[in-house]
Amino acid sequence: MHTIDRDVFHKLYGPKKPRAVYYKKDFCDYLLMIMLCGSVIIVSYGLVSPMSILGLGLCTFTVSMFMARHGVDPGAATRAALSVFLQAPKP
Repeated sequence: MHTIDRDVFHKLYGPKKPRAVYYKKDFCDYLLMIMLCGSVIIVSYGLVSPMSILGLGLCTFTVSMFMARHGVDPGAATRAALSVFLQAPKP
């Protein structure tokens, strides 16, 4: 098998970067995505279905793991999200 020479193919095989990286500032986007997934789960299975309870539990677990891994202060993130929605429209 051939080995790849990075000097020859430097544009194809550049520095390795992770494909999905979440930062503290992405908490609101991540929370919105999880809420959308939870809504789809509820619409698909109903609120009291065992599958729905399992899915919503996993959604809660992923949000809590995001906060644990990235050190997100949920109070600050909530205040930031509310400030965006509660701003008065500019005349």
